[in-house]
Amino acid sequence: MSAPKVYMDEAAVALLRATLYAASRDAARPVLQHAHFSARRVMCTDAYRMAVAYFDGEPLPDALVDARALRKALPRKGDWEGELVGDLAPYDALPVHYDHFFTRQRWTCSLTVRRVQLLRFLDDAAARLPKRRDDPPTVEVLLADYGSGARVRASVSTPIAEERATGWAKTEVEEYTSWLGHPFIEGEPFRSISFSLPLLRDLARVCTGDWLTLDLDDPAKPALVREAGISHLLMPRLAPR
Repeated sequence: MSAPKVYMDEAAVALLRATLYAASRDAARPVLQHAHFSARRVMCTDAYRMAVAYFDGEPLPDALVDARALRKALPRKGDWEGELVGDLAPYDALPVHYDHFFTRQRWTCSLTVRRVQLLRFLDDAAARLPKRRDDPPTVEVLLADYGSGARVRASVSTPIAEERATGWAKTEVEEYTSWLGHPFIEGEPFRSISFSLPLLRDLARVCTGDWLTLDLDDPAKPALVREAGISHLLMPRLAPR
């Protein structure tokens, strides 16, 4: 059976490429290393974040396509016509379902910031803080009690002493703090929400607008970012105490 073919114009290719960052790189979770084509949307997730792009035109075939191979096949510019080489699979093959987050209309609050300013802070924090592959820095966005502004604090915990027999460990927390200029906060903000710095930076990089709006419901629930033709979910992370 030959692989189904698809044609996408340049705008659709850009949307498709913008979803691939969310695919898993964990070889132990092979299904999540794929982009899922279904009807008029494509979805990628690594269970910590999710990106869904929506397309007009002819329905897409149901298929799971390796995200790394797809990234190499897509052109940087121009239209694309290619084969979806992968496994034909139903949506149930994916173990995570967050559709209700994409369709809900009411959120507790929303935070809108200049994307370039957020990226500058994340890049500075990544350069200043120690690098630990097993425990990347956490970014905490403090929403309440700061007037019309919001403060961001990036931190990383570094073990400085431990006793394996008892499991006791002492850590040193290093922080880098800044203000997010003049963001817009709407609704009823809670105190704060935290994210993995690398994952938040990936999201900010793949977005294209001058402003980035995070719809928030609860410190323990995903944040939603919507742009034309594409939506992103990012799971929160507990901030170090």
